Formats: sequence, C-alpha cells, structure tokens
Amino acid sequence: ERRPRRALQLFTSMRSSPDIDPDADAYSAAIRAAELDRKDASGFAAKMLREMRLNGWRPPSEAYDAMMRMHSDNSRWEDVLVLLKDMHRAGSQPGSPTYAVALEACAQGSQWEQALHLVYEARSVDVPLDLASYKAAVDACEALGRTEISRPLKRIAMRLEVEQDSASALSVPLSMRVDRRSGSDAAGGLS
Repeated sequence: ERRPRRALQLFTSMRSSPDIDPDADAYSAAIRAAELDRKDASGFAAKMLREMRLNGWRPPSEAYDAMMRMHSDNSRWEDVLVLLKDMHRAGSQPGSPTYAVALEACAQGSQWEQALHLVYEARSVDVPLDLASYKAAVDACEALGRTEISRPLKRIAMRLEVEQDSASALSVPLSMRVDRRSGSDAAGGLS
C-alpha cells in the first residue's frame, strides 16, 4: 500500500523541481500508481492525462486503462466511454484490456446497446476480445431482458470457453492426463 503512495510523492517532487522534467512514462506511471493508491485517484489521474496532452504526449493505453478502471469501479460507465472516445481522439490504440474494462462498465450499468457497440467496434478494428469481455456484454444484455440479442454473444463466449479449456488441457503434461473412459492416467495408474 505504501509503494503507490511513495511513487506519487516522488512524481509530485519531480513536477515541482526546476531541475527535473517528468516525461510521458513518469506521467503514465503516476496514473497507474494513483489507481492503486485509491486516495482521490480519479481527479489526480485526470489532471495527469490533461498535462500529458498539453505537453504534446500521447498517453499510452495503460494510462487510459487505469483511468477507466477507476471510473468502472465507481460505476461511472459514462465516464469510461468518454475516456474511450478521448483515447481515439488522442491517437492511442485501445486494446483488449481497454475494451474489457469498457464492457464491464457497461454491464455494471446495464447498458446493453453500448456493450453491443463496443463488441462491434473491437471486432471491426481486429481487437480480440476475451471470454470475460463477451460475458460482460451478455450480462449487459440480459440485465434488461434482451436475451434474444445476447444469444450470438453467448455462442461466441461458449466457443471461447471451449477453446480455453482445450488449450488448458493441452498444457497439462501427458503423464498427468486422465483417460475418462478407463479412469486411469496416461502412465497406466488409477486416478
């Protein structure tokens, strides 16, 4: 708990020193530290994002993701979507983590139309969504009884879940795999 606070203190000292000029990485790290510190985090982080842009720096997606998580944790889905638009305007490329946070915020706010738009947007720019992202979109739809709309999303989520389960099974050493028909492991012992 003290590390994020200490990082923020160091950053504040850097900003007030006439000899040290923090760069974009320092600002981004301060935003991520603010997220972990949680004490007046979103106000501080928003100020840091503005300063980065005023200095002519493009904030990295990690800085936006941290800001979005802060807003999502406070059930402020509208602010999350504003940050996503701002990210596009600033020329930062949202990735899978960005869309995951935005979709979770929409699910928490029962914003099924926004969630569907985000799924479409991510797919249209070839950003792969993970299982949790699709489940959040399904949750947003079903929160308002839009089960007919959630069906295609559920099919994608189920396919991803099967793919993840298959990948997990393949990562298990052969000697540890169990033959379900016989109940024995690959080495011939009983499970």
